[in-house]
Amino acid sequence: MSTILKRLSRRDEDTDVDVSTSLRGEGYVHRNVLAKFRHQFRKPLAECFGTMLYVTIGLACNLQAGLSTSNAVVPRPIGDELSLAIGWAGGAALGVYAAIHISGGHINPALTLAFVIFRRQPWHEFFIYFASQTTGAFLAALIVYGVYAQAISVFEAAAGGRSLPGTAAFFVPYPPDWSNSATRFFSEFVETALLLILVFVAADKYHKAPTQFIPIFIFVVVIGYTVGFGMEGGGMNPARIIGPRLVTAIIYGREALSYENARWLATSVVAQFLGSITGGALYDFFIYDGEESPLNYVKQKESNSQSGRQRGDSEATDPEKGFDV
Repeated sequence: MSTILKRLSRRDEDTDVDVSTSLRGEGYVHRNVLAKFRHQFRKPLAECFGTMLYVTIGLACNLQAGLSTSNAVVPRPIGDELSLAIGWAGGAALGVYAAIHISGGHINPALTLAFVIFRRQPWHEFFIYFASQTTGAFLAALIVYGVYAQAISVFEAAAGGRSLPGTAAFFVPYPPDWSNSATRFFSEFVETALLLILVFVAADKYHKAPTQFIPIFIFVVVIGYTVGFGMEGGGMNPARIIGPRLVTAIIYGREALSYENARWLATSVVAQFLGSITGGALYDFFIYDGEESPLNYVKQKESNSQSGRQRGDSEATDPEKGFDV
């Protein structure tokens, strides 16, 4: 150990770099300021990157399937409901897999909120994750628009010009005209509640499922959801709604934000957060018996309660368990 420290010390003097500590307590050398920043903010960066992967693949599938319906773009349609389901499911699985060992791979603010409430994840991380996930979705929409910008112009020219929802519907869900606000709210509420229940199933420590299993589980879940609830255009993810919506405001104008008096905020974002809370409460009431849940643990003597909290916190913040962060 002394030999290693001497080598690190000499290397630090020679290269004028900072010496820090990794997650596992092993000494290592930051090569530059960027590396130090990346290490310090590795969790939000992981959530941003994982969400970006997820939304990029999903939106690319939307654009390809939607734009290919015009003969002016391609001679025949490319993609259908099944390809969309596989694409979004693959994006979700890859996004989770990319971030799961660092941040838990939530890639969804609604999931993060549920873990804060029911699994003792620190509250401040909810706001950090929310911002990171939304940023990732925003960047994803920009990337996909850059890829398909020319095809969008050709599609819109053949359709008689740009209008809302128009091609903006390829970026954010626009439910059908017959669906009123109550139906949209209830749809997003139910879908997100069911999603949260299934995520809690995968993350349940008593199932003792390996972390590598979780992305596969998410892949199957998202396919089922997309096939079963795709008609309503549900997102089940506030970041996936807000990030691309901001991009459409840049491309299509501020009307994309105020469309239908901005009811999308309530019928999508609010409904998803409430659905996640409800889903977490239902799973913990019917299934989960862990001490982290506020539905289960009881305050005892001060010493016992402190040790229980410490034990719960250590379990809740272990990135190796995936989701349960």
